[in-house]
Amino acid sequence: MRLSNTTPGRQVITFRTGLSVNFTQVLSLSGDVDIIAPPGVTFTGPRWNISSGEVLLSSLTFQQTGGGGLPVAGVTGGNVRISDVTLRGSGALALEGGQTTIEGSRFESCLSACLIIDPGAQDVRVHGSAFQALNRNGINIHDCQGPLREVASSTFRTLDKGIHVKANCGNGPVAVVNNTFDSVQNAASYDAGRGHVFVNNVISCAASGPIQGCYEDFARRSHNLLWSSVRDGCSETDPGVLQADPMFIDGNAGDFRPGAASPARDSGLDTGLDVTPGAPGRFLGLAPDRGGRETW
Repeated sequence: MRLSNTTPGRQVITFRTGLSVNFTQVLSLSGDVDIIAPPGVTFTGPRWNISSGEVLLSSLTFQQTGGGGLPVAGVTGGNVRISDVTLRGSGALALEGGQTTIEGSRFESCLSACLIIDPGAQDVRVHGSAFQALNRNGINIHDCQGPLREVASSTFRTLDKGIHVKANCGNGPVAVVNNTFDSVQNAASYDAGRGHVFVNNVISCAASGPIQGCYEDFARRSHNLLWSSVRDGCSETDPGVLQADPMFIDGNAGDFRPGAASPARDSGLDTGLDVTPGAPGRFLGLAPDRGGRETW
């Protein structure tokens, strides 16, 4: 199956029903293309790569064969939007170039870090997504020298480090706003960077502490909620911090919305982030909820 664009104009590839597509070579996308699927469409193969063009991937599932933890996918160029996509039992999604927006997507049972942001990647936005893997990192960031690095309204569960800003990252900031970290070793680990933002997050059951690398430079670190986590010597004294049970509706089932009596409800800082995309206003209630899921 060849999906790269070979004719003028934008390609739109859809599927009538669920099916499995198996491929043995690298699946390459080049040029302007939308791949939009109904539920049940699964691509299984060694790797896929996006090199150029305006690309939309929507409602697909990707699984890797024979990857051994190597990247299942790479973005080396273009303007890429990944929406409602599942990457399951695979190596990382490696961003090495281009501009990428990831929204409403799921990274499950990752064999390595689920998402790697390498030098060369332009603006990267991760919104409304979920990362779950046993003892792996959710996001490794190797470049924060200039382009936007924003992780918001997402959940991280059973990972080693939810987000790891690596030592070779450079001097730029990473914004981590309105996320939930549950049963991780560290919510975030900082080895480099300047002007970081870590606001409105919920961290529960962090076995090695909410934040590693508190000595790095933060423009703002406030209004986080901590629960049942090892003390890290810094986050518990930040402005606006709460130390209380977030009272998730059903955390064991992955429903991290704060319950009706949760102290996380309507107690976050208004950062200008839209935590209710598609709904009127940027949040529900008097203020944003803390954490990665706004209660409706």
